[in-house]
Amino acid sequence: MLSKNTIESYLADIKSFIKWFEENNGQFQPEKVIPFDIKKFIDQYNLKPSTKNRRIASISALFDFFISKRIVLMNPVSSVRNIKISKINLDKQWLSIREQNQLLYEIEKEKNEFLRLRDMAMIRTMLNCGLRLSEVRHLKIQDVDLIAGTITIRHGKGEKYRVQTIATEKKYTFHAMSEWNQLRPNVDSSYLFVSLRGKQMSDRVIQTTVQKYANRAGLGNVSPHQLRHSCGKNLINAGYPIEFVAEMLGHESIETTRRYITPAKNEIEKAASEIEQ
Repeated sequence: MLSKNTIESYLADIKSFIKWFEENNGQFQPEKVIPFDIKKFIDQYNLKPSTKNRRIASISALFDFFISKRIVLMNPVSSVRNIKISKINLDKQWLSIREQNQLLYEIEKEKNEFLRLRDMAMIRTMLNCGLRLSEVRHLKIQDVDLIAGTITIRHGKGEKYRVQTIATEKKYTFHAMSEWNQLRPNVDSSYLFVSLRGKQMSDRVIQTTVQKYANRAGLGNVSPHQLRHSCGKNLINAGYPIEFVAEMLGHESIETTRRYITPAKNEIEKAASEIEQ
């Protein structure tokens, strides 16, 4: 079952392709689309390989639908190959420990107390507990039990429910949550993380918040998902079994978790240096 965000991304890709086709070939007619059109559309922007592959999958799904309705007989995407992604180049899916500390340090320097406490608690739930952006956005006040030390995720990927233990190492996350709970204004919204106006935060605002501190730390582009991946990588590096990490992050398949076993570029360089010594 696809997540809401994945479905929205697929629909955006399809709309973008149809618009591009009509701008270059006239009225969109499924039977007139050829593999060359798809390749040209995919290559028109300097997109990440993963984004290109998602667009290929989106358009392929569209033509599978057309086939099911007998609008076309063949899927033109069948001859369009996915972009191969080297596992070695996945290292920026997570931040190094040093980069994580730099990010947290910039939050600590935030002068606005409301933003400092909210953002520290919010970002630590992704960085230390591995929550997805959408899971953080939909957290409600009653979902966090500081006495039991748990976070209840009611809107996980595929609408799956799970209970997540709050990271207890040095109690940083617990402390951040406690401080935010004490300061959080008594507003109508039942959501845990709210804006200065007391409203539920949007995905875009959460992304912008993370990027604000990343910019201050000089880290370049950093997404909420990189914080989640950093949590997974930290757990694997700390020696936790891959099955435990998969369960904690709510992965449907353990194969998804194996990405964290892939050595990052700096880890490969360090190993090579030690061999030469």
